[in-house]
Amino acid sequence: MSKLPFRRLSNAQFQRLFFKNTLSVFLSISVPLLISVLAVYSYCHSSLMAETDAANLRSLENTRATVEMIVGETESMLLRYASSDDLNDLLRITKEQFPDYSFIRSAREQIKIMSLAARPYLDHAITAYSEVSDFTFSSLLGGQACTYFSDQTLLPTYRALKEEEPSQSTYCVLRQADYLDYSPWVLTFYRTIPTPSSPENTFIAIDVSINMLRSYLTDSTSSENGAILILDAENHILFDSTGEHLGASLASLFEEGSESDSFLSGEEGAATFQVAGSPQRVSWLPLAPTSLRGLIWVQLGPYDA
Repeated sequence: MSKLPFRRLSNAQFQRLFFKNTLSVFLSISVPLLISVLAVYSYCHSSLMAETDAANLRSLENTRATVEMIVGETESMLLRYASSDDLNDLLRITKEQFPDYSFIRSAREQIKIMSLAARPYLDHAITAYSEVSDFTFSSLLGGQACTYFSDQTLLPTYRALKEEEPSQSTYCVLRQADYLDYSPWVLTFYRTIPTPSSPENTFIAIDVSINMLRSYLTDSTSSENGAILILDAENHILFDSTGEHLGASLASLFEEGSESDSFLSGEEGAATFQVAGSPQRVSWLPLAPTSLRGLIWVQLGPYDA
């Protein structure tokens, strides 16, 4: 019986020693290992974000170069038409002069010129409108009185833009055209052609097809991996590589409180946001010299921070 206390003391010392050794092993091996794993994860995550941002900005740089080329070329075409004496003479003809064969010949020549000038893999239509005669001349539909012209949104859209910004002579707007029951999305570039009797409402318009533009800017139209967007000055979506958000406001895609409008006010940058309910790495870039902005996002998936 006298040995029992000694036994209890030995067991207690052994338990303390075992606990001490176990704690030492955990602190000396497990904790440094855990810290190392977290450090490696943090480094890999930051490297992944840096590589993603660099790849996004490269894509946006390519997008900017393509957009600048297309916009510059389109504006040159509009200026060339606006400076054309033959087109200006045609747009000044009144309805009373229509029976004259010279009008028919001139109209045919200008429509043929428009048809030949239209870029086959980019332009949907080139259209001139004369308020003097209320007549349209289109590379797609030929010459028609405006009343019978199928694209009935062309003229109201221009007048709305002119009323909003009367001092401008060129405009760019996203709209749905209406051609023979076919309503494609187009970017319409307008240029005013002043005439003595109609200084504001005679114009030339070039419709750039969104579907055709998509083939210039991206190889994929799937939304699974992300999207490329082009925004106007008010952050409305003029181009969406997936075709899902055309005409929408950018703020409508971001979760409330993401301050999506504020981060686009600066120069190029990147950040992580919740877009359509999932984490996305978003990069943006001004498309100088225009007022447009380019934006690209990719899904983070399992790499969400």
